[in-house]
Amino acid sequence: MSQIDKLRKKMGNNPQGDWRIEDVDRIAKAYGFYWDEGKGSHKNFYHEKLREIFTVPCKRPIKAFYIKRLLELIEEIEE
Repeated sequence: MSQIDKLRKKMGNNPQGDWRIEDVDRIAKAYGFYWDEGKGSHKNFYHEKLREIFTVPCKRPIKAFYIKRLLELIEEIEE
């Protein structure tokens, strides 16, 4: 199992963990997302297979809602 798979599983098991924006960047990059810095302290994540722009605040910790949504988007990409 790769480090990305382990990270994804860990996020799924504990979305309320002490996740940082670096963790979100790492897993998003592995699944083909690209991003730009949004206004203020947010990042906008894009993927060519999705119409949705996924915006995440860079504050620590990242709230569980954003982690769950990221994992849902990854599942959509894999289908």
